[in-house]
Amino acid sequence: MKKLLLLVCLLPSLCLGQVVSKGHQKYNYLDGRVSADTTPARNKGKNILVVGDSFCNDGNELKEAIEAVVTADKVYKSCVPGIQLSAILTNAQAFMANSANWVGGKRPDILIIHGGVNDVNTGNSATTMTGRINSLITFARTAQLIPVVLTPPPYKTNSGWSAGEQTEYDSYMTSLLARSDIIVVDTYTLLEDDAVADTLLPAYDGGDGLHPNSTGYAAMATLINTSITSLQNKLTN
Repeated sequence: MKKLLLLVCLLPSLCLGQVVSKGHQKYNYLDGRVSADTTPARNKGKNILVVGDSFCNDGNELKEAIEAVVTADKVYKSCVPGIQLSAILTNAQAFMANSANWVGGKRPDILIIHGGVNDVNTGNSATTMTGRINSLITFARTAQLIPVVLTPPPYKTNSGWSAGEQTEYDSYMTSLLARSDIIVVDTYTLLEDDAVADTLLPAYDGGDGLHPNSTGYAAMATLINTSITSLQNKLTN
């Protein structure tokens, strides 16, 4: 699936969909309203929760790669291999429901979401996947987290791939990348081999045609950092 590499957030006033602190005012990124706020704003944008599947589970390096390049006081993760977007939502809800998870009281401000490949390769449609990612986004906003959604990876050379799955995959990602109400980081295009569509670039391949190696995770983290740096500047006093 060839696309331009995008950090999709065409209208910053629409990307976050929640009230966050900006100096001593409250700025509503959903509609751009500003209202007086005499309460000192807490330092936001420094704590990140990464949720997903095996890409950020122990032994894989997405969280560690993010920690290496993103300015953050704390990066948390809640990731389990093989799970679908619906289970990723359940895990995110459980993490946020227990404040004991927040080291030193550092509550997450940004939710980075990686998932989708386990949905499509078990027969789920693009429509189902879109509904599931919408549920994750709704949860994030309700929990006062800013959602940052990563497109899932190319995986044509992986044993789990099929042409039918790729059709649903492409439809899901086309819909996701067209959105202007959330931040979408196009890691699919970043990791894709320009010479062989829908396959993981050999330089980034961890060996199974699906999971990146450390170089691939580092490239993902750099792109994520680019997408959220300006966001963190808005959120930090």
